[in-house]
Amino acid sequence: MVPTVKLVGATFGREQAGMVFGWIFAGHQLGASVAGYGAGRIRTLMLTYNPALFAAVAAAQPA
Repeated sequence: MVPTVKLVGATFGREQAGMVFGWIFAGHQLGASVAGYGAGRIRTLMLTYNPALFAAVAAAQPA
């Protein structure tokens, strides 16, 4: 079983696991689309991907 599905099931119960995992998946897809669009927009305006790369590295740093 996928670890995320197992964790969701253990946290929210088996009855709610499908719905909660669906929201997790939707949020992941929305975030990916915003990141992709943002990187393309930065490339168009600044003619380089460097600011998008630096933003992605900063966002990936642990708190």
